[in-house]
Order: sequence, then C-alpha cells, then structure tokens
Amino acid sequence: RVVFRQNTPLYFAEHEEQDLIDYLTHLQNEQFVYVENGQVVGTAGFYLRDNNTWGGIAWVFVAKHAHGQGVGRKLVEHCLTQLGQQPAVRKI
Repeated sequence: RVVFRQNTPLYFAEHEEQDLIDYLTHLQNEQFVYVENGQVVGTAGFYLRDNNTWGGIAWVFVAKHAHGQGVGRKLVEHCLTQLGQQPAVRKI
C-alpha cells in the first residue's frame, strides 16, 4: 500500500486503492514485485482474458524515490515477456 499511496493522486485516484486490494485478493494472474536492498520498489502484473487469447498489463507502480530509474520499464518488459510466453495469447 505504501508504494501505491506514494503515487496517489498523481497517477492513481484514492478510491482505486480498494480496486487494487480486490485485484490482489482475488488474484488469478501474475503480479511481480521489484525488490531492491530488501525494500519493495515497484510492482506490475498482467491479466489474461477470453480463454487466455489476449492479455494486458495491470497495476504498474514504482516507489516515489525510484521514479525515472527504469524500474517501471523493467517491470513492464518482464510482464510483456511473460505474456509472450503464454501459448494461447494472440493479442497483447
């Protein structure tokens, strides 16, 4: 929650925190955490829809002190790689 709140209200609205909690509570897809020196610096995930034939990126956020350091890019690239490895995915 701390990293999420550091990105509110610039990137996320306050009411979206409950959406994030619901998403993580009922997680059916991958969510990755970027850790640096034992601290969570960012997170990103992906979802699959329509019998896993298409997917997208979900819930990307990075700790305020790490903005502009490539953490978000690394997380998104990792998600795209994982999506590309899903055998049924035809569209991202």
